[in-house]
Amino acid sequence: MNQRQIEIILEMWKKKGEFLTASYFAEKFGKSLRTIQSDIKNISKSLDDSCGARIRSVASKGSSLEIIDEQRFSSFINSLYQEYAEVSLNFPASRINKLLVNLLSQFRAVSSASLEDSLHISHSTLLGDLKKVEEILGYFDLELMRSGSSLIITGSEIDKRRCLAEKNIYMRHIRDDHNIEYLDENQLSIIKDLLMNVLLENRFYIADSEIQNAILFLNITLKRLERSFYIQPGELEITDDLSREMTLSRQLFEQMALKFRIHPTEEEISYFALYLKGQSNNQNKAIITPEMDAFIQSAFDKIRQNFGIDFTDNINLRIALALHCTPLSIR
Repeated sequence: MNQRQIEIILEMWKKKGEFLTASYFAEKFGKSLRTIQSDIKNISKSLDDSCGARIRSVASKGSSLEIIDEQRFSSFINSLYQEYAEVSLNFPASRINKLLVNLLSQFRAVSSASLEDSLHISHSTLLGDLKKVEEILGYFDLELMRSGSSLIITGSEIDKRRCLAEKNIYMRHIRDDHNIEYLDENQLSIIKDLLMNVLLENRFYIADSEIQNAILFLNITLKRLERSFYIQPGELEITDDLSREMTLSRQLFEQMALKFRIHPTEEEISYFALYLKGQSNNQNKAIITPEMDAFIQSAFDKIRQNFGIDFTDNINLRIALALHCTPLSIR
């Protein structure tokens, strides 16, 4: 859905139970009745069973949002708000992030024409965006190689994951050219449960904010392994003693292999073990700091006290809010 369509469904949600006419939205957005009618049809098609809601249209009254499953719809509306923030506040950046996702998801070079078609942009716009992409890649020792009109990103798999991680792409509602979305809230919950069980079993303590960062790290690892992007032998140079971390990492990846049907290599197991070791040595490099996590937790406490709603155990919301607030705190 585009920005206007997202705003239409959010408006319907705020006025759920009411019938809103196409002329109401046409006046609100300054668009023709035909455009709004087309928007509502597209919204109806987008609301599948997993969304927990549907559009009910009556010729003489207009259209109304009918909620079928409150829990599913709550999850859907949460993701829609994140998508709306991404689209409405930072559209050029969103397009560049989608370019990064597409290019980092390729085994072979992709033509500039196919990128223009997938993003619905002109050649000149693509060239401008690619300059920004090259600037971003430079921070991660990656390079955008060109051969005629074909493009591909070269560099190590570790550096590619660093780019995806530090640009927070895995927490955005962006799909790659294979229709795979990096943000999967159900997957985050499963990863959290597996990680917590392994940490508890091995009596390996890390702070809440570090657990959230580890979940994000594992999420992007899983997404890459699902597409058969593996860390290659020779990319890792380990000098630390990782015996304890290796035991934990191996146990975790054995469970993830069964749950998600992936085939982790020794390099993948070693990389997460190294990550765990680094969490205690380099906490200042964490994406979500203990201070930010404490701030989010205090906000949840006040919401519970004032409104009787408890978000404390919602790990996905905690992560999303922390990532959202971190740039704000820096500014």
